[in-house]
Amino acid sequence: MQPTSKILFFWIHGIVLSSVIQASLGLWILMLVIFSSFFFWIHYTQRNFYLENFILACVLLCTVQVFERDFGYDNTISNLQDGNYEVLLKIKERYKKTNRTYSYVADLQAIFSDSTNVINKDCLLFQKKDSLSSHFYPGDLLYANVYMKAIPKPKHPALFDSHEYWRLKGISNYLWLKGRPIKKLDGSKSWYDQIRCKQAYWLELLNRQNLSKSTRQILSALLLGDRRGVGGDLRSRFSNLGLAHVLALSGLHISLIYGFFVYILGFIFQYRPTLQSICLVVIIVLYALLTGMSPSVMRASLMFMLYAVSLLLNRSVSSLNIVMISAFFMLIYNANLLYDLGFQLSYLAVFGILYFYRFFKNYFEKSTPCKRFVLGIVFVTISAQLSTGVLSVYYFHSFPISFLWSNLLVLPMITLLLYFGFVYLFLLVLGIYTSYITSAMDTIVELLLRLLSFIDSFSFSPFFIYMTRNEMFYFYGLLLLFCLVFLEKKFKLLRFLYLYVLWGVCFYYSTNDAVTKELFINASKNALTISIVANNEQVLLTDDVNSLGYLLGDYAMMNSVACTDTLSLKSRYKNEFVGVFDSQMSLFDRKLIILENQKIRSDSWANVDVLILRSYRDDIQRIKDCFSPEVVLLDAKIPAHYRFRMKQMCLLQDVQIVDLNEEVYTISF
Repeated sequence: MQPTSKILFFWIHGIVLSSVIQASLGLWILMLVIFSSFFFWIHYTQRNFYLENFILACVLLCTVQVFERDFGYDNTISNLQDGNYEVLLKIKERYKKTNRTYSYVADLQAIFSDSTNVINKDCLLFQKKDSLSSHFYPGDLLYANVYMKAIPKPKHPALFDSHEYWRLKGISNYLWLKGRPIKKLDGSKSWYDQIRCKQAYWLELLNRQNLSKSTRQILSALLLGDRRGVGGDLRSRFSNLGLAHVLALSGLHISLIYGFFVYILGFIFQYRPTLQSICLVVIIVLYALLTGMSPSVMRASLMFMLYAVSLLLNRSVSSLNIVMISAFFMLIYNANLLYDLGFQLSYLAVFGILYFYRFFKNYFEKSTPCKRFVLGIVFVTISAQLSTGVLSVYYFHSFPISFLWSNLLVLPMITLLLYFGFVYLFLLVLGIYTSYITSAMDTIVELLLRLLSFIDSFSFSPFFIYMTRNEMFYFYGLLLLFCLVFLEKKFKLLRFLYLYVLWGVCFYYSTNDAVTKELFINASKNALTISIVANNEQVLLTDDVNSLGYLLGDYAMMNSVACTDTLSLKSRYKNEFVGVFDSQMSLFDRKLIILENQKIRSDSWANVDVLILRSYRDDIQRIKDCFSPEVVLLDAKIPAHYRFRMKQMCLLQDVQIVDLNEEVYTISF
């Protein structure tokens, strides 16, 4: 193993173990000094390979802990939850814009209560969008009133874990801006903040043009790395064809920009290669900063910078070493990037291309230039999919069948759109506007969307597969063994491969127990969803079909359940295991009733197993007498203070209560 690979391998293990092992900063520094001394002593005296590697792993584990920016647990902010505070904020990033809110990643610098507490902790800030509110820019300082709340954990394992998602990004709190800021302070913005403000200004400049909605969204993503405005329909059109990477700035876009400026600067600095390399480094750095420094952009930019520096120093560096060094630098900069999806997919794709592509290129090296170009795109795409396919299935639970011909047909048009888009943006920044160029941009995007529709009409739908984390690691282990046995010709491992496959099959069938009969009820403030499962079939009842994905998550796929019917809550419906008649359900041998604010008649006597209350009611005693429910579920749309009051009344009446805002209700039969 090369030194760079060894150091990166141990550094990653140090990051993973750092979340398990907790100790004080002083103890980690002491351990770092001891292990470092021991390592040098072994290296220069004993020369024990295995012991040396073990001590090196310990040294890097201690180094990771010392390098961590947010070391330890911040007790100051944990003691100030669920309350209103006056705070000092610095806007770091504009995260997302919806019809109702602006959201930002903000640095919570201080909290002013009885005394001033210096925090310096990243939080997610929400600002209500109205006619009087103006959104903020990176670097803005605010003295404001906010409501603070910890990011909640998911109500059920099948739901999206926003708490873990943001924790890995160093964020653990929501802040809601109450009204307008008390005071917007004039702080000196750094050069980084000024560059990010330019990005925000240019995005607004694009949005002000007379472009179609799709054109604005695609240009914002391609040119400036802003995918926040890309609509769900447009995003799904690309992802279903295996083209999600096209809308995410990555090595593809950086290489096109790098190649363009290499060609231009080659004419300008024809006899000054040193100056040419310096200019390339500056251009790549500025573009990475301008587009938000996403992990994929940082990876590609750092790799091209290292390559330019190697040319500057007239040193030959292997591609694998450049990849390893760039990953190491990025993890030093931010250890949490290891858990970022963009970082994982980006580096896996590069490793896959470097490893698998060399086995393909021998078949077309002596072909014509046109054939080499086509086959190059095909085999690069296959190589990247071989390394990232399992991870994509784990995160997105689908695998696009049409990724090969989609990339082959769409990438040339994306290249054309990228170059024309930069020319268009450059003219807009200079204040030059022509309706002809605007119409041309709309035409190119319209042709691109028609091409996507054409490919989609002749393509298969993507496979939808649910995969657990353990299954993901198992399949990557299987891929590694296949490569060692069949590509590296290490046939001694063939027996181990057979045992590995046999162990996986036995483990899968011994642990894969599908649910036979189950009632699953979940709610958000916008919708209520009821799932009834039997015989691997599922009937869904909801008042908002668009919320099913969020409310149920991957629950059906996790249990290998096929959805047979999706109905409104007030449907009239009957099949072999459920009947629905105007908010009254009979499932198996149980009854469920949904109550809004209707009055209970004197003849409304019935024994009910599950009762769902969707509005505030103070007649809990009468409800208990009439229905005798085993459990009462409170809808999440009921205001918090009313839910609290109803909980108290149910407790006094000795009625079991479940708040659907805090948990889901699941019962197996």
